[in-house]
Amino acid sequence: VPEIDEGFSWARVRAASLSAALRPGKAGAAAAIGLAAVAVGDRASAHRALARLAPGSSAHALLAARIAAVLGETGPAASAVEPFLELRDDSTPELRPRAAQALADALRYAAPPERIRAVRGAGARPGAQGGRLPMAGPKAALLDADAQWLRWRSALASGLENGPAGIATWDDPDAPGDAPRTAEVLSTLVERILGIVPDAPSGRIEIAPALPAHVRRFRVSGVPLGESRLELRYERRDGVHRFVVSPERASVPPLLILTPEVDGAVRSVRMDGAEADLDVRSAGGKTRVPVQLPLDGDRVVEIAATE
Repeated sequence: VPEIDEGFSWARVRAASLSAALRPGKAGAAAAIGLAAVAVGDRASAHRALARLAPGSSAHALLAARIAAVLGETGPAASAVEPFLELRDDSTPELRPRAAQALADALRYAAPPERIRAVRGAGARPGAQGGRLPMAGPKAALLDADAQWLRWRSALASGLENGPAGIATWDDPDAPGDAPRTAEVLSTLVERILGIVPDAPSGRIEIAPALPAHVRRFRVSGVPLGESRLELRYERRDGVHRFVVSPERASVPPLLILTPEVDGAVRSVRMDGAEADLDVRSAGGKTRVPVQLPLDGDRVVEIAATE
């Protein structure tokens, strides 16, 4: 679909331009753009956004942790610990629990246990209430796959057709708001629709796609995990959902945790052509099928479900 391919590509370009145009005092915008940039593997834009955030703030710690988790670069996360623990003036205290958890996870192999415990404990301080991410709407997490997709396609089309700074824009580079639409376009696909959660320090990645009922084919390439890049392909035909995950570039095979969501009840599951007996989870007419396997080549999971 040209609108999706071209729109997503343009949004990546706009995120890069927004990261360069961010001004001091725009903590929400910097956090949103930085988190979206790191989600799509844009190292330079993520670092530009990080430089606009005050060390010690929860937004700074969260973005530094995501840089470690997605890109495998732990230096910014290690540098963020001391200011975060000192609890300097925090412009985003609602993100503190999320930042503490992410920072502790990012450094669990690069810091002593007592330091990790201190970081986790910092998330329970006054003012830390576990708020939503700056680019996510208040009810975004409650939307089902079809509603999430419609919301995303609407945001994609609105900027691609007639954005505030011309065609193929979502935000004005001279005045990005606290919740840039560009960040929503990128992050919604990666984190909510495809459910991608990298953990580069551990060499593992979770992918939990929840595609809407009308989508029969979908492919995304360049999924970042440290220096590795992965590809996800999906196809549905005659009630069979076929997921293929491939390493586009990977020196060491990562561990893949694939948990796709499908409509209806699961009749059978095949992994790389062989029947598999898995502990599936069903709720509300949807079924999650968890699979864990090393990504040492093309891995194929086929799920036959009632339509």
